[in-house]
Amino acid sequence: MNPVAHLIAYAEERFPVNRLVALATVFIFVPLAASFSAYAAKHFPGLPVPSNATIVSGFALGATAAISIGYKFLSNWGAHEHRQWSTVVGVVERAHELQKERLRLESQERVAAIQATESVHAAHELDPITVVPLVPLPAEPSGTPPPTV
Repeated sequence: MNPVAHLIAYAEERFPVNRLVALATVFIFVPLAASFSAYAAKHFPGLPVPSNATIVSGFALGATAAISIGYKFLSNWGAHEHRQWSTVVGVVERAHELQKERLRLESQERVAAIQATESVHAAHELDPITVVPLVPLPAEPSGTPPPTV
């Protein structure tokens, strides 16, 4: 990445464009437009020499034009950011809904697994706590000695 692009990326990260335009409108564009309007009113050949009131009105006209252009840019920038955040919020809300749906399905699967285990236990007459058969075991054949401990 070249140094200029790096500097621009750093400036955009630290100093967003909307702030730059807001400050530049007030401190650069308005005085520049007003000065150009006043200079043009006074120095262009072929125009009658205006009075000071005409120069001031030209100054005000240039300042008003610069302010209105800055306002238009900032209002469109705000609409752009609103659209971006609306998209981000929509994606986050959709992800949240999908997460809730996944958790709901997992809990349904757990309930189904518990019910299936309980039905197996009931079918085999098993105690669900110790999982030991409740029916007596067949007796040992009479010829074998009992196991010693």
